[in-house]
Amino acid sequence: MKKQGVTSVLFLLSMLFIASCKDEPCDIIVCQNNATCIGGICDCPPGFEGEFCEEFSRQKILGNFDVTSNCMEDTSVTETWGISASTSAFNEVLIGNFHRPALNIFATIVDLNTIEIEEQIIGSFIIYGSGTIEGEGNLSIQYTAISTDTTNCSVNALRQ
Repeated sequence: MKKQGVTSVLFLLSMLFIASCKDEPCDIIVCQNNATCIGGICDCPPGFEGEFCEEFSRQKILGNFDVTSNCMEDTSVTETWGISASTSAFNEVLIGNFHRPALNIFATIVDLNTIEIEEQIIGSFIIYGSGTIEGEGNLSIQYTAISTDTTNCSVNALRQ
């Protein structure tokens, strides 16, 4: 009888040992840029994306863009923007030739699909707005420009 009790205890201990040796999904995942692994998937902080959060989100919207804007039911205007990386923050970009008369503004990549233009004063203009990043190099932005009057604009930008 003692032998059967010892065998049962050894069997239970073996099962507990085997169960404790199962790999956790995050054991083999190395998330980058202060990301957190949850259930085997990296949860990226703002400004980063990719399987391991190894890519800056802004990379997909850098370059020259063909822009069609519609301001206050005005006729559509086509122009070109140049979007470059800011040296101020990893998730910030500089948009050149923005609005009329060709302003240079800063925008922040908030998450994978969101770009935000925080209120900024440039010359006699106050500019602010937000929009979406759609795929690789497509932007849709709504913004307000205030000078002597208030102008609301809707913009579609496509990377050249």
